[in-house]
Amino acid sequence: MVLPDSPPVRALARMGGVAPRGSAATGRASVPEAGCRARALAVNRADRVAQRPRAGDARTSAGGLTQPFACAIACIDAAGAVSGAMRLRDRLDRLKARRALRRSLTPAEATLWKLLRRRAIDGRRFRRQAPVGAHVLDFFCPAESLAIELDGAPHDHDAAAAKDRARDDVLAAHGIRTLRFENRLVFEKPEAVVAAIRAAFE
Repeated sequence: MVLPDSPPVRALARMGGVAPRGSAATGRASVPEAGCRARALAVNRADRVAQRPRAGDARTSAGGLTQPFACAIACIDAAGAVSGAMRLRDRLDRLKARRALRRSLTPAEATLWKLLRRRAIDGRRFRRQAPVGAHVLDFFCPAESLAIELDGAPHDHDAAAAKDRARDDVLAAHGIRTLRFENRLVFEKPEAVVAAIRAAFE
């Protein structure tokens, strides 16, 4: 028989965090009371563990989210990835188109580019085949918001002229002025073309 105040009981009390039975000086619970309390704490802890989402549970994802929320987040991520990929592909397509246009300049455009490149006119920088919104301009000076368009035979009929005016109106709504020259003027009177461009600078 083990007495309540014997060394084994005191050792058990130290390990379990309770005082020996009948130890009123400490004011702690007795061994039976401590056992009941320990069992209650163990049951509560088991309930909490059981309520946690488990990795293998069909209702939860790897991140601990319930399945509806995980599906919603996955759909949002997928939509964003598709939208980003489409925007990137669209930018690459426009870039390829501009490069193709730069490599295939018309003779008039190539001649005018020689007059505009390397800040030849009053130090103004021009870009060729420059995108502005949905339009690609023959030449564009960002510092002056000035566009230069060359018109050849395809622009000689009324429908093309009306289309050009509508395009100029759209650019004007964005603060961009447009100068138009016929292709033949670039070859016949390049000095007059340069003077007209210089006069348009503000």
